[in-house]
Amino acid sequence: ENSPDLFIRRDRNLNPVYVNPVVVKYLGRDPEQVFSDTDRNIRITGDYIERISRNVDRVFRERAVVRENMAFTLCNGERVYGEASFWPESDTEGNVRFAMVQFRDRTDQSRAEEKNKLNEKKLDALYRLTCMENATEQEVLHFVMDSLIQITSSKSGFLFIPDEGGMDRGRLLWSPDHYETLDPAY
Repeated sequence: ENSPDLFIRRDRNLNPVYVNPVVVKYLGRDPEQVFSDTDRNIRITGDYIERISRNVDRVFRERAVVRENMAFTLCNGERVYGEASFWPESDTEGNVRFAMVQFRDRTDQSRAEEKNKLNEKKLDALYRLTCMENATEQEVLHFVMDSLIQITSSKSGFLFIPDEGGMDRGRLLWSPDHYETLDPAY
């Protein structure tokens, strides 16, 4: 009841028969609504239903304990990352009656790791740029464009280099794939 993790006990048909208070808080619903709504209406989008179904089925068939990293999007647009664990709950005769699903939210940790990776990419690009003292201007600009596209995970990009006179005139350099991703007429 007091765990920071989300716990949902599901029957063989995937119906929730128990949810802890964190699930209710996460979904922003009263406990009665969580039980009365189907999973498709609980404010989460993505393929998580199929993944949960597959893992719960495995728990019932194989009596297996399953762990899987999962990510899903709440309907408010927030992306959530974490580890889901599925394990069997058996009766006194050893028959699996329920599958317990535990979700440990690791969103903050994932975001910190992503931020560290991005910072490493930026530092690597800056270091490599400082090593280009003998490169031509075109080679430097090509490297900068490639680095920016990679760092921002963009499909296309451009650099504007203003003339000495101000920001209203200058050179506009497009990434090599610009004409593949945009209409040339545009």
